[in-house]
Amino acid sequence: MIVQGSTVRMFIRADDGRLSEIKPGVFKIAQHMTNALVYSVDSARDGSWIETESWLLMQKTPDTLTVLFAGAVKNPRTSDPEILNFFTVRTGDFRRVQ
Repeated sequence: MIVQGSTVRMFIRADDGRLSEIKPGVFKIAQHMTNALVYSVDSARDGSWIETESWLLMQKTPDTLTVLFAGAVKNPRTSDPEILNFFTVRTGDFRRVQ
């Protein structure tokens, strides 16, 4: 994740180690002092999935953020109850990479 002012860019690391930006321009941020909320609400162009993501960030040290991630996904085109609707919640720390 890269935050520059009101712009947020999110990346994933591919199997070959390269970083690839996901959902360019979709993530938004609200900040206050040491805390921030990064979020997105979007869907597939064909309507096959609808997703909400939120990243709660709190500054722990000058180079570390404590993070809580929550995501909700709805897959309206499936009848499989395991993936029709689901939530994901994770916690951890983000460390600044120079």
